[in-house]
Amino acid sequence: MSLTPRLPLALKQLTDAPVKTAAAAAGICFSTVLVFFQLGLLNAIYQSQSRPYSLLDGEIVLVSDRFSRLSQSPEIALSDVMRAQGVEGVAHVSPLSIQLGILLILPQGFTTNAQIYSIDPSNSALSIEKTKLNISSLTLYERASIDNMSRPSYVSNVQKKLKSNSDYRTNLGDKRLIINSISSIGSTFAADLSLVMSQDNLMHYFPGRSYSKTNLGIVKLKPGYSIQKVLDTLNSKLYPVGYNIMAMSIPEISDKEMKFWRENTSLTFIFGIGVIVGFVVSGIILYQILYSDVISHLPEYATLLALGYPNIYVIKVVFVQAFLLTAISFPFSFAISLGLYGLMASATNLVIYMTLERCISVLFLSLLTSSFSCYLATNQLRKVDPSSLY
Repeated sequence: MSLTPRLPLALKQLTDAPVKTAAAAAGICFSTVLVFFQLGLLNAIYQSQSRPYSLLDGEIVLVSDRFSRLSQSPEIALSDVMRAQGVEGVAHVSPLSIQLGILLILPQGFTTNAQIYSIDPSNSALSIEKTKLNISSLTLYERASIDNMSRPSYVSNVQKKLKSNSDYRTNLGDKRLIINSISSIGSTFAADLSLVMSQDNLMHYFPGRSYSKTNLGIVKLKPGYSIQKVLDTLNSKLYPVGYNIMAMSIPEISDKEMKFWRENTSLTFIFGIGVIVGFVVSGIILYQILYSDVISHLPEYATLLALGYPNIYVIKVVFVQAFLLTAISFPFSFAISLGLYGLMASATNLVIYMTLERCISVLFLSLLTSSFSCYLATNQLRKVDPSSLY
């Protein structure tokens, strides 16, 4: 039996109590916004972990066979990495070193973790076009480029200095560092901001590092060559099973990084609890509104039953009310969530956005929650005896 014939009666029920309807819609809207926010933030955090791989100037990455995540990538021999240069289809191989350091934030005077990407300025492992790197500025002594997608409070003073044609002077560890350019990298779990510097400067700040070691080798292919074919050659001939280096495509290493953070952090659990709480709150609010409405209109429903309408008819009227409340609140939830996404993106530089899949999923789960709440709220209607109400 269709729900459509019950629409006019359900609408009448809602419009007869506009304040109650508005309050119910606002409550459902709030809980749906909570769900959107939790899902959007979780996705943005995970996306931030894979962003650095999209900035690499190549299609294949050489890493240690013990690799689990970028920030803690084990060192591998540079000589082993450069052997890939002789494989058919390889245009060039670029070393990329990763290091965590302590950067002094001025004028506030506190320190924070910085993830440092060290490149060879003459053979950059990072895409100059995507990162907007000023390569010539990195060749100078004690110079580095700061990521403008790091926390705004950290980079705002740097941007002001550079706009006034002045360098930003600070400390990396216990040594002077001059930031003389800006790039676009993106923050990760590992650190609050990112720096890019030359290999020479990395050795200056971290004397324990060696020129003969690196963390990643970025392989750029010649046009027309198959990524999979070159991968197979690298993993079978140069770096077979048992070797301390393995070759992975950009999507493969990105997925490996995401898998590490999903399996080794509590983020999914924490944000998942937030999503569940959102739907539970929505269900409770809707249940309370519908239950009070059913109780207050029991005589009217009893009259319909006495006139010969089946119980399922009046129950479906309440179901239509529940769906209408969800439909009324959802566009407002969607619009508010978009605003929050924009606010969060500008405040943190996280890449947070709405997806069609998320929108449909939340709408479906909202309707499912409203159905369950409605089922509980109409329990009285399923047992009501019209004669007892007269």
